Amino acid sequence: MLLEQRVLIVDEQKEVNSEMEAFLLNRGFLVQAAGDLSRASRAVMDDDYSTIIVNIDTSRTNSLRQLRELREVTDAIIIVSTHNPDEYDRVLCLEMAVDDYLVRPYSARELLARIHANARRYAQAMHLKGNKDPLSAAQTDDSYNVALNSAKASRPGKLSLPGLVFNGDGTDLTTTDGREIPLTKLEHALFRLLVVNSDREVTVEDISRQIYRGPCTDGNRSKLTMLVHRLRNKLKKYALRERLIVCSHNKGYRFNATLEKVA
Repeated sequence: MLLEQRVLIVDEQKEVNSEMEAFLLNRGFLVQAAGDLSRASRAVMDDDYSTIIVNIDTSRTNSLRQLRELREVTDAIIIVSTHNPDEYDRVLCLEMAVDDYLVRPYSARELLARIHANARRYAQAMHLKGNKDPLSAAQTDDSYNVALNSAKASRPGKLSLPGLVFNGDGTDLTTTDGREIPLTKLEHALFRLLVVNSDREVTVEDISRQIYRGPCTDGNRSKLTMLVHRLRNKLKKYALRERLIVCSHNKGYRFNATLEKVA
């Protein structure tokens, strides 16, 4: 099951939060609020959001630093809302990989349109990346330490785990009693990678190259740590499985379970 339209609103003004939250709830979104960017960074460690709306004063250096830190730990769409119309700040935010920038005042309808437009662009980008999914074919780069089995990597099939059933052909992870566990695209990619390589440890460098399509920079390492944290929390919440993903001296991760194929 793919991630629902969940929105995190980040704003120190509770009144603004309440109005925006009510508007989005009435349009079918699942909404949560965080009082500041520090709380938002902690929130994305424990849960997943499709969109994060950040109301900040871009003239404050601390706000921009925290905004950059937020981007490093989440792949959600980030829309910045500010009173500052200055082009320099707008460009600076966009260069931080913020997805959109709104200058207040703006209407609720415009905000909704921006959310939908960014969601469409994100979905299209994920569709295009689908042809480059590192798990959809055999690994061909000899610099990678992980040698994926071609047949396994392309179609792991359906696997039974203690308390879990994993559909390697799609995006579904369920408990044995049929309850769906919602996974983001990156969580699914990581879970599938560890399942395919269940007989070995996968290094953080290899995971970074396959999931983030680049070397294991400090930023990618930080994002991977958060990704593993969120996936572990979901497995614990839905299937009461702890230590299913284990780490060895911060060098790599492995899937700690016995897998059985489901006919």
